[in-house]
Amino acid sequence: MIKTSVQLSAIALFLFACSPFVMHVDDQLKIQGTELKVKGLQGWQICRVLSFGEFKTSKVKGGWKTGTEIHLLINFKNAQQKFSFTQFNGSGESVEVYCAGNLNMKSVKLLRTQIDIPLDVDDFFKAQIILNDPDSKWELTLTNPNEIAFEKSSHGELVGKDQTYAISPVRELEKGSLGPKVIGYKFTLDDVSVAAVQTLNGGKVWLSNHLTGDEKIVLAAASSALMFRDDLDK
Repeated sequence: MIKTSVQLSAIALFLFACSPFVMHVDDQLKIQGTELKVKGLQGWQICRVLSFGEFKTSKVKGGWKTGTEIHLLINFKNAQQKFSFTQFNGSGESVEVYCAGNLNMKSVKLLRTQIDIPLDVDDFFKAQIILNDPDSKWELTLTNPNEIAFEKSSHGELVGKDQTYAISPVRELEKGSLGPKVIGYKFTLDDVSVAAVQTLNGGKVWLSNHLTGDEKIVLAAASSALMFRDDLDK
């Protein structure tokens, strides 16, 4: 079953490789949000810069700068995929983002998270988004980010001090689908879609117009982390 799903996904990717496509987004987010085209997702992997709308990242760096262990637990040091960057908005405000991938249950079980992790999950992606206020931190947890079939569905959460966004994979296009292949993610709050990110085909980001400035930069940073993760893992 998994082999068949992988073959179908590969065929779908080949068919769409030479033509642009757009991820399906909930109607409410289309109407009450803004679609932002991403620049910089294609090209050299390390030292890349992403920009969309008013948002722009610094060059993505492999690993973390000195002192990051203050923010991330020491068992992150064993992660196979580590990178970091700064996310800016149009007002010059910024947040620091530290990411770790290819984590297993042993690495993750001690981390603070509200997500219900199934026992059979053996692949995680983690990111911490740190605002200027030392007490204002957001933590992103994504299970099975490298899924290739429906059998191990990817899902996650973006958790702040007083708010939690659910993260769900998106496989549908505006027209058609890529089979079981995840092409992006949506962020929901109380079952309402407030942001979405397409990680393939050059990338796109959607942000609700009703978000506050802090909420927008946090969700922009989370979207950048997921786009970098998807691309650096290729």
